[in-house]
Amino acid sequence: MLLKGNLIDGRREMVRESVIDIENGRIRGVDIDIDNLPGEPVDLGSMTILPGLIDAHVHLWGVRTMDYFHRLVVPEEMNLLRAAQDLAKLIDAGYTSVRDAGSRGGIFLRNAVAEGTIKGPRIKTPGLIINQTGGHVDKHFISLEEAKGKKTVCRIADGSDECRRAVREQVREGADYIKICVTGGLSGEKESPEDTQFCEPEIRAMVEEAEARNLFVAAHAQGLKGTRNAVQWGISMIEHGVFLDEALCLEILEKKVLLTPTLTITSKFAREGDRYGSPPWAVEKAKRVMDDHIASFQLARQMGVCMGAGTDFSGAPMLPHGQNAYELEMMVSAGYSPMEAIQAAIRVNSRILGMEEEIGTLEPGKLADIIIVDGDPLADITILKDMDRIKLVMKGGVILKSTLPGLPVQPGV
Repeated sequence: MLLKGNLIDGRREMVRESVIDIENGRIRGVDIDIDNLPGEPVDLGSMTILPGLIDAHVHLWGVRTMDYFHRLVVPEEMNLLRAAQDLAKLIDAGYTSVRDAGSRGGIFLRNAVAEGTIKGPRIKTPGLIINQTGGHVDKHFISLEEAKGKKTVCRIADGSDECRRAVREQVREGADYIKICVTGGLSGEKESPEDTQFCEPEIRAMVEEAEARNLFVAAHAQGLKGTRNAVQWGISMIEHGVFLDEALCLEILEKKVLLTPTLTITSKFAREGDRYGSPPWAVEKAKRVMDDHIASFQLARQMGVCMGAGTDFSGAPMLPHGQNAYELEMMVSAGYSPMEAIQAAIRVNSRILGMEEEIGTLEPGKLADIIIVDGDPLADITILKDMDRIKLVMKGGVILKSTLPGLPVQPGV
């Protein structure tokens, strides 16, 4: 298959009227000599060809409310079915890969997509989030016994030995990486983003156990002290980074830690939380830290920290899958150029998923994860939020969405 259009390949500036050659699910050639084409290309005119987008921080929860109390009575089977629907929305929005940042059903959804049972992006998942008693994703408003049951997305662990066991359990279930919480956050009722969680022996034990299985550890980390602890004690990836300073950014650079800032989640809680019935404690904290979060992003950019793009979307009405390019809009409004934001969502995110050799850029030999957009996202980044402007989505050479003549959706998922 030959496609001709304006090309953002993830490695350089846009190339006008470039031709890309796709064969057997992979990219055979880019910038093909137009005078020596093996066939007639599909001329896309002014449309833009990009690598498939990646969201490096989602939650495949299938929730449909911001009322945390109501979520507790929804059967997990219903949430899983709704999460499967969310995966289809992600494809329609141009997202061909995602990193689930912790869920009960992520491993099952990943496997169902991989075997072709349901349509969706590639998924990397840690399974359950490992969390201390009273930690960030512990449901503080229910009893501890209930919180340790099947209604939460975390595995509660305390002490080095129990933390090791928790890592081993997630590995046994099929985790792609390990996710822990080292600070408080917005959504926990009895905590602050500045709180530190897990001590040095616990964190080092989990990092050591993960590394023994060739896995990395990512940490929910918002407060300065807890984020610094995570970086110093061996964490490979930081989620959120709401409070950063120059010294910590230098250490992040030195240790080559990756950061997913997730500006969207703070913005959504602060600006729309009241309207969607979010818990009042989450709205209040988001409003308090919003400026700090943006300032930390701007400092990290200034100092050259490698940052991916992730929304923290869960499928709830305020955080709907399918609108994930909202994070790119937020990054641009905070100082990134549109190209920087797109690079974060493709090339950097492919590193975060550990798939940089296969996806994230359009170059010979890589998987043909491709989207075609009606318009120029470098001129208007918001067009990536408009599903109607995403004209074609291809994953591994298979067209999963198309409104273009001559390029039909292909059988299967």
